[in-house]
Amino acid sequence: MIDMAQAQPPTEELKNLKIDSKSDEAPLKKVDSAVQGIEPESPKAEKKHGRKASVDNGVVDIKTLDPESVKFSHDAIHSMGWKISTSTTTAHDKDATKQMLTEPPVKAFEFCVPLSETTAGVEFKVMKPKGVTIKDVMDKLSKKYKGHPDEDLPAGPTNTFLKGFKWNHNFEKFVVVLDNEAALGGGSTSKKGKKKKGGA
Repeated sequence: MIDMAQAQPPTEELKNLKIDSKSDEAPLKKVDSAVQGIEPESPKAEKKHGRKASVDNGVVDIKTLDPESVKFSHDAIHSMGWKISTSTTTAHDKDATKQMLTEPPVKAFEFCVPLSETTAGVEFKVMKPKGVTIKDVMDKLSKKYKGHPDEDLPAGPTNTFLKGFKWNHNFEKFVVVLDNEAALGGGSTSKKGKKKKGGA
């Protein structure tokens, strides 16, 4: 043990000695995860990957496509025999309504329901990041025209069934095309058949 009585008092030189604590502190530095063998996370890289996945799934921005390369799913639309003033559940082919409206699928686009060949009517936009389906457009049409009498429909009492779509003159919108009877014996065609059978 140290005898406190024998301990020497601090010299004058030690008393005047000042310790600079700051000089002994090493500056703190941010750890570079790459040095540790860990790849740093990059939020921007994640977002870029998300956009790439969307492209990989075939869903694209319609503005980046050549209009001539866009194909409509008209065969599926014809098989539905759907009248725009009714619920989408009345479509003959329910599976067809789930198909993409175009090939390749598009994320969003504007539609127009003309009142005549020269007069624009109702316009609406459909946006679906995973691709616009036929039913997405049908839902919009049904919401607007469901329950309306044939006389109040945009193309008049004769053309009440969804036939398909086409580009407008400047390739900015899809024009809704209506027909005077449903395909596959539906709608007015089936009514004519019933009357003929009853009169026989």
